[in-house]
Parts: sequence; C-alpha cells; structure tokens
Amino acid sequence: MFADPFKEYKPDRFTYQFYTTKLEFQYQVYKVMEQDDEELKKSDNPFALVVLAAKKSLESRGDEEKRFRLSESWSG
Repeated sequence: MFADPFKEYKPDRFTYQFYTTKLEFQYQVYKVMEQDDEELKKSDNPFALVVLAAKKSLESRGDEEKRFRLSESWSG
C-alpha cells in the first residue's frame, strides 16, 4: 500500500544484489490516491474509511482551510 500523492509512482518490486547473489521481491501495488471515493464510502470494509481518510489527507496537504472543512464534515 502506497499513501503518497504521486499517482504515477508504482514500484512493484524490491531488488537487492550483492556480488553474485540477487534477491527480488515482487508485489501488487495498491495506491490510496487511485481509489474511488464513492466506492470507499459504500464499502462494508471498515478499512475503506481509513483509506478514504488517508486520501483526503493527501488531497488537502498544505491547505489548512480544506482540512478544517473536511474534519468538520466528518465529525457530524
């Protein structure tokens, strides 16, 4: 899971090499910023709300007014 604001950043492997030994891990990529807000809201999975909160936090980075409005809307 990547929680960064860069949609195009999608590393799908980690490679380590030392002399003649090479170790590589390949994995699926899940980007918070690529997730659909409405799908997250409709989901029964409680983790979907965590992903939605992380996405909104990334989208409002550097905009304190927007963050305040978001926190107000989530508090009821």
